[in-house]
Amino acid sequence: MRGLMTLGIQVEVAGVLINSLAFLGALVVVYFWVEQQYDTDAAKWTTSVLAWCPFSLFCTVIYTEGLFLLLTTSALRAFERGEYIWAGFWGALTTATRGPGVALIPTFLLTAWREKRPPLSYAAGLASAIGLFSFSLYCALRFGDALAFIHVQKAWLQPTWWDIFRELLSFRVQAASKVAMIFGGGYLLWHLQKRLSITVFCFGFCSLALLINSGALQSVHRYAYGILSLSIGLGLVLSRHPRWGYAVMTLFATFLLYMAVKFAAWA
Repeated sequence: MRGLMTLGIQVEVAGVLINSLAFLGALVVVYFWVEQQYDTDAAKWTTSVLAWCPFSLFCTVIYTEGLFLLLTTSALRAFERGEYIWAGFWGALTTATRGPGVALIPTFLLTAWREKRPPLSYAAGLASAIGLFSFSLYCALRFGDALAFIHVQKAWLQPTWWDIFRELLSFRVQAASKVAMIFGGGYLLWHLQKRLSITVFCFGFCSLALLINSGALQSVHRYAYGILSLSIGLGLVLSRHPRWGYAVMTLFATFLLYMAVKFAAWA
């Protein structure tokens, strides 16, 4: 963004351009990766889930969703292909972009141990922590608090899971989406564990476990959207049941429009 601003581009335009282009890049990488791993139908539905999910709204404004998806996809894909130097590089950028990116570290280490991969695969997991440590060092020098990015969350009123389930009983859409994304997502991954690669499976559960215990539950459903494993899982299901897929896409499009109007009105 700073680079584009030096060219005379306004900060709002620069942010939207970077996030939107990164999201487009993520969709392209996801499509070809899933097509290679499974088939064309799975690739189409996975990409559609990412593009039409209501939370894709945050990939077109000044948020980190688009960039985070591009970096996590690139890191996971590189690790799957045995390109461990690139996996560590993309992983480091991921953890520098957003805290939940640290789920890549146990994912790489557990996958390397489970599949008896070479020592360089473990190095990819450790290298992924460089981004987090670098940002922590910046926070320590700039604010005198290495964990400022965590402590600042206290400025937001964060609900507990008890609050969320109480709202669910009152038929609140926000609460329903949080429960569906986190616990429904966990069931989806468990149901598809034999079809998903160990890397994708581990990343999904490590990310969900991190979000459940993070304490930052105000936007937990938006963070869950950034877990690529969930989109791949739902894409695999819809590729086998395309009629359900069209119904889900219609529902997604409706809520995407609703969220866009609400977001534009700051409501």
